[in-house]
Formats: sequence, structure tokens, C-alpha cells
Amino acid sequence: MEHADQDPGDDVRRQRRPSPLDSRSFIRARLFGDDRSALVRYADLTFGTFSWPRLIRHELLATFVAPFPGGLGLLLRRWLFPPLFRAAGRDVIFGPNLTLRHADRITLGDGVVLDRDCLLDARGAGERGIVIGNRVIVSAGASIQAKVGHIEIGDDCNIGAGVHIVAQGPVIIGEHVSIAGNAMIAGGRHAVAHAGADRSRFTSGPIRIGRNATIGMGAIVQDGVAIGANAIVAPGAVVFEDVPGDTVVWGNPARPLRSRPGHPPATPAPPPGPEARDRPADGELARRVRDYLREDLFIEFGPGEFGDTDSLADAGVLDSLAFVRLALWIEQTFRVEADPAAMSLTELDSVEKIAAWIARRVRT
Repeated sequence: MEHADQDPGDDVRRQRRPSPLDSRSFIRARLFGDDRSALVRYADLTFGTFSWPRLIRHELLATFVAPFPGGLGLLLRRWLFPPLFRAAGRDVIFGPNLTLRHADRITLGDGVVLDRDCLLDARGAGERGIVIGNRVIVSAGASIQAKVGHIEIGDDCNIGAGVHIVAQGPVIIGEHVSIAGNAMIAGGRHAVAHAGADRSRFTSGPIRIGRNATIGMGAIVQDGVAIGANAIVAPGAVVFEDVPGDTVVWGNPARPLRSRPGHPPATPAPPPGPEARDRPADGELARRVRDYLREDLFIEFGPGEFGDTDSLADAGVLDSLAFVRLALWIEQTFRVEADPAAMSLTELDSVEKIAAWIARRVRT
């Protein structure tokens, strides 16, 4: 696999040059570009070179095995699906209603989980194909499509429900990357010379996402972008430019919110006193949490207002973006590691819980 965890910088930007994409690789050309029979074109789009045995096998598996429910369906797919792939590791789970195109160009590592209604399409991946590393989870309804260019996904990645990864130019994702639901990683762009002209397609180079990066819910990562290791793309952000490592970006277009230490020491700066550590709900830590929530989320505390034990989620004030901002504030203020991908909303759902969570880590 290529390495995706080097930090992007000026050299990456200088080397970025638009390259035209071959229009013959796209589905329209394959459907309407010649006078082959509909059956041969169907084979070319779904499983490759036409032959009657391959067509019959494909149709039987797609019709009777792919949608089969329950444990028996899992067992049948575990037995019958691996030979379709270029390589498939041990203990791969194939959920129901998978759509596979050119599976002979797809490599699956050990322990890969493909949830229900996923799409894996390698028809434009070339000889390098689609490579999915060990213990990768591809959640329900996600699609991984190689229209032009290969796709590589490193070990231990989480691909959320409804995520779309589309290669028009390669996509290279490092290890331990988390991509939240409905995010889109999409390469390639269109150029139109004038109204009514044919659209040409080009790419500015691979999309690279570095090790331990987090892509928030509904975020969009555009063509040719490099995202550095440990970076966070906030929910809903649209990324057009490179993101350095250990940086949080948000907005449309995405812009830096603040830097993020990769693995800061678990020591307070400044530390609260021993008394405050022992009384997280009503001491100095709770006061600092309330001050932050007043400033960032405009919460009013006091009699008849919000209390230290009231649920922030139930009040609708702690959504996914606010959760990322809260984690960053904790990390920057108290110099303890606060990775949103590894944190639970339930343990940070009130002033009391936030203060207690910080106190436990400050004491270590």
C-alpha cells in the first residue's frame, strides 16, 4: 500500500497538476460507445469479460445468495463470495444485498465487515484495484467506487453508513481513519469550455487521508486534497485545500479552527487545586465548564435555567459539531488527550459529567 500519513505541505501543492481523465473509462462510454450487444455491455459493467459460465454464476449469486437474510445467508456468502475476489482474508463478513462490480479487482483483508446494502465497484480501478485492509468496517449503505484510479483503505478504518468514496484519480486512506456517516470522498472535476460543449474531466491528483484522521458526518473531501495525520474535518465541512496534520478544520470552504496536539501529555495546564479535583461537579472544573458552555453554546445557568446535571443532548445544544468543539476545548485547556472519535456523548452529557471526565484524566 502507498502511505497516506505524510503531512501535506507546499511541495504537495507545487506538484499538483491537472491531468485529463480518459472519457472511455466512464460508464456512458461503456454503455453507448460501441455496437456491442446489450448482454456483453452488461457483463463489462458488472463482472468483466463475457462468458456464459461467468454470467450464470453472477446471476445466481446476485439473485439468490446476495439478498438471503439471517445467519444462513451469512454462511452462504462466507462460503460462496470469497472466490469472486482477487483475494479475501479470513473471517470476512458479507452482509445482505451487497452489490459487487468487478470483484476480481478487489482485495479484502482479514476480518473485514461489509454491512448490508454496500456497493463495491472496481471497474475503473485498473490493475491495482481496490484494496481494503484488515479489520475495516464498511457500514450499511456505503459505496466504494473506482471510476478511474485505484482505492486503498488502510487497516482498522471505520467507514460510516451512507459514506461515498468515489475515485476519479486514486484515493489513498491511511490506517485508523474514521469517516462518519454520509461523508463524501470524491475525486475528479469537470471543465466546460462554453455553454453546450462536451464536458472534459480531469484530476489534480490523488486524495490522501493520513493515519488517525477523522472525517466528520456529512463532510466532503474534494479532488487532489491531502489530509494530514491526526487531523479532524468537522461535520459538514467542505475541503478544497490540503489540511496539515494535527489540525481541525470546519466550514465551507473548510478553514482551520485550531491546531490539535497529536498526543499531549496527560498533565493539567493550569491544574485545578486538589479541592476542585475532589469536587468536580461544584468546584473550579465545573465553573470553567459552565463558562465555556455559556460562551460557545449560549447556555444560561442558574435557578430556573440550566443545571449541572441537565442533559445537553436532550436540550439539543450538543450536536456533532459542538461535540468536536467541546473535545478540542478540553484538549487545549487541560492538556489531556480528547479524541472525539474515541469519546462517548453519554459520558459528556452534562456539566457534572464533563467535569468528572476531565478530573479523572487530570489526576492520571
